[in-house]
Amino acid sequence: MDTDTTHKLTRLFAAVILMNGVDAVMTMAWVESGIATEANPLMAVALDTHPALFVLIKLTLVGLALTLLWRLRHIRAVTTVMVAMAVTYGLVMLIHAGGVGLTLALMVA
Repeated sequence: MDTDTTHKLTRLFAAVILMNGVDAVMTMAWVESGIATEANPLMAVALDTHPALFVLIKLTLVGLALTLLWRLRHIRAVTTVMVAMAVTYGLVMLIHAGGVGLTLALMVA
């Protein structure tokens, strides 16, 4: 794997970690405000138990998955999975942004 590809994957890796953290915070905010519920039943139990447990599990599981993918990054299919993760989290960020926009619009109305 060339240096340029490694640098791109490093940025992708960092973006997924950042978006995962933002997703955790936004999910907690939406659930706490009653606007949304956690779609993953296992994570819903963690969130109901304690928000810190939810964040710990979410960050740990995604971190472990990314670590495994990073170790296997020389396999072409793995880099495709890493890109798919980043795109998926990007879409989740758009959903969160839309929710923020809707909430602000309702507050103004």
